[in-house]
Amino acid sequence: MKNHFSTLTALLLAIAVTSSCDDNNDIVPAPEYGWGVAMAGNDPNERTWPDLSENYWEYTFNLSKHAEGSVGLRFTGQFPNVDTRFFNITLYSDRTTERFGSMEDFNIIPESGSQNPFLNDGVTGSNYFAVNAIPSTADASKYKNAIVFPANTERITMLLRIYFNSIEHGSDFGGVDLPKITYFDVNTGEDIGEAPRGKSLYYTRFLGIMSRVPLIKSQPKLYFTLAPNVLYQNGPTGYVTTANRMHKDSTLMFRFIPPVHPNSVAENATADVRYWSICIGDTTTYTLTTLVDRTVLKDEKGYVNVMIADPQNTHFSIIKNKAAEMKINLVEWNVEKHGEPMMAFYRQMYIRKDFEYSVQKIATFPRLDDLGHPDPTDTTPGPEQLANIVLGEHGPFGYKKHISFFLNDNFKLEDIRPKD
Repeated sequence: MKNHFSTLTALLLAIAVTSSCDDNNDIVPAPEYGWGVAMAGNDPNERTWPDLSENYWEYTFNLSKHAEGSVGLRFTGQFPNVDTRFFNITLYSDRTTERFGSMEDFNIIPESGSQNPFLNDGVTGSNYFAVNAIPSTADASKYKNAIVFPANTERITMLLRIYFNSIEHGSDFGGVDLPKITYFDVNTGEDIGEAPRGKSLYYTRFLGIMSRVPLIKSQPKLYFTLAPNVLYQNGPTGYVTTANRMHKDSTLMFRFIPPVHPNSVAENATADVRYWSICIGDTTTYTLTTLVDRTVLKDEKGYVNVMIADPQNTHFSIIKNKAAEMKINLVEWNVEKHGEPMMAFYRQMYIRKDFEYSVQKIATFPRLDDLGHPDPTDTTPGPEQLANIVLGEHGPFGYKKHISFFLNDNFKLEDIRPKD
């Protein structure tokens, strides 16, 4: 296999360096209190390759202004109730992006008199919760729904994420107000007041991604690799990526067996994953499309087949009809509009711990060095770093081909996936 130094690898190297930035690079975005502005995945102005079905919000708190281990944070609000698939709150170090912990929707114990709609079918009305962020020196057992963070943390970043059942959604929190954020004395449990926002490296990092997308090379095969956890990984989640170049007369295609996702609240706890998707984006870090698990096409053998083609191709009407007949998920990529470089992401969200085909079983590419930074010398993935080897048919794998490969009368779905 040719040198496979990935686009995401180069970005991760830049992000690792950003983690050591000084306060001059920190940003305090409006408003003064509470969550930042909504970052809606389906907003055409949103960047850094978001999943189109998600919304998320950032909040950073400066713990260094208080005695070490003396204060905690409390998030009180109403369970979302409009077309919501999944939500959680995750805590990170603002300096390093290390994930301290997360609280997922169906693990939240509701307030007295309320029910958790992510645990029980048919729950209606208003239902409330409180999640507590507690320093490691405090007794977390005294608090319901506790997420623990190291007491010596200077600044802590929280991300609130919500996923919907489709990419057609608003920029709100599932039809309810965002959780209120207060801080409190962990020794007495008494509220101190509404928690002010602090400086954060979050926005600096993502602005850095948009300015550092390197050259993407054309490759004959689409290998998917797992990125290291150095950029706000969302709880028990993972995603594999590939990059290539599109041309008007070429096609990019890949194929895999997807995990089982829940079709009802009752299946949330037993499904392989809570959610999975395929996102296709360009080098401006814009997501062109998201294929969502519940609406994606599958063939008779249960495979998901994805094909990317240029609608300006002179044979596109034939391509579109043949793809529909074969239940191929066709993504239209206008090379003139979006450019040649393309990135694809396969995401598994909240993976069941014993799921045999979890993407987290793949060794990261690149590996991390002794300092926890992506190793710049790891430029060619080994078998343990390739989704198609570790996960077999459950890992995405495919080709870049001239469009005549697909239009050939002898083309079969099995041809999408290389044999080695």
